[in-house]
Amino acid sequence: CNLVNDIKYIFNDLSKIDIYPNPSMDRIRISSQNEIDYIEIIELIGKNNKLSIKDKDLNIAQLTSGFYQVKVYFSNGNIGYSKFLKL
Repeated sequence: CNLVNDIKYIFNDLSKIDIYPNPSMDRIRISSQNEIDYIEIIELIGKNNKLSIKDKDLNIAQLTSGFYQVKVYFSNGNIGYSKFLKL
């Protein structure tokens, strides 16, 4: 049991991302200690909006209001997840 918890902690630490401000109307910023290869923004209803970017400052004004999941692919092979609310 301890081994699983230790692995889970390490994975979460290497894949940690922060999104702010959250909620937001027009822009979000993604903060991470790791270099980002690209980002996917996915509506909770399943529509995928893939953004191939290096910039951590995203314009979300074109998205409809609702909840979104952010999937961040890092250059070290890890993947991080978070959510935000678009007003």
